[in-house]
Amino acid sequence: MPSFDNHSFDVHQVDELLDFIARLLGFTPNNSAVLVGITADSTIAAIGRMTLASSADELHAELRTATASLSSTGVTRVVLVGYGYEQLVRVTLDAVRESLRAAGIRAEGAIRVNGDHFWLLAGQALRATTPAVHYQPGTSAAAAAAVAAGLVALPDRETLVATLAPVTGLDREHMSAATAHAEQALATLLHDAATSEGPASSAAQQSRAHQAGITLLSEVEQLYRAGKTADDSQAASLSILLTVLTVRDAAVQRCSGDDWQRAMWIDLLRRAEPRYSAAPAGLVALCALYDGWGPLAGIALARALEADPGYRFAQLMADAMAAGVPPHIITDGLRDGQI
Repeated sequence: MPSFDNHSFDVHQVDELLDFIARLLGFTPNNSAVLVGITADSTIAAIGRMTLASSADELHAELRTATASLSSTGVTRVVLVGYGYEQLVRVTLDAVRESLRAAGIRAEGAIRVNGDHFWLLAGQALRATTPAVHYQPGTSAAAAAAVAAGLVALPDRETLVATLAPVTGLDREHMSAATAHAEQALATLLHDAATSEGPASSAAQQSRAHQAGITLLSEVEQLYRAGKTADDSQAASLSILLTVLTVRDAAVQRCSGDDWQRAMWIDLLRRAEPRYSAAPAGLVALCALYDGWGPLAGIALARALEADPGYRFAQLMADAMAAGVPPHIITDGLRDGQI
């Protein structure tokens, strides 16, 4: 549940809040509880989502992470929004409310949403205080302002997950072949370095791999900055060279919230062979965090850890996200040798 300050909108009505939530998440929630964190000066400072549960016990770990993250962002009150069936919404929001109370954060209000209707909830039992209110999602002033700022809401979370899905068919076959060729080329490069340098071969191999990686990274960045894409050979080679930590670190240092850069790492992640996808996935997550897009960052980190459960960079970023640590602190930590 990262904090965000990239966008500024006025939100006064419930329909505006619901449209705002969908665009900050990047998708329209369903079967979800959303926590909207507000600071003392009435600024929405954080937003998080969890899947509805049938019992509070199922939410223990998520609630601990969510309350810690909210506390770190200076949030003093939270609006709770449940999307789905009444009983699941009530159970989940009640558990969230208790967790917030224990952390000293006030739950200011609660809303249940189902399709194009919402209910205001109140009381210990979180009962509806009004009849169902019909609204038209995506038609509020807040939605229009968000769209103008480039924030869109996909139909659901599954659609957002699909934006990072690996390529298939002929595209996958071509990338598999390009990756095998790139592996052989790198092996030849390292063999040549070992042959020419003798006792200093290890340092020479590291140096040559680093130089090749930095050169290729710069070439690929130039392509995407100009609206072009890397060819299969470039994409495959870079995915392999990102396993060299100094190359990965250089890519991290260059990360930003620029659209072209996020698009670059998404494209390279989708095309990478699974065994080389951890680093590109981590870089997608970092770019998403710079842009304040926490849900995309979380999905990308899940991809990284699926590819390599022991990938330290992804583990540390997941911990940083849970604690509400801003992305520049992550890159600063890497520069200082802490990652």
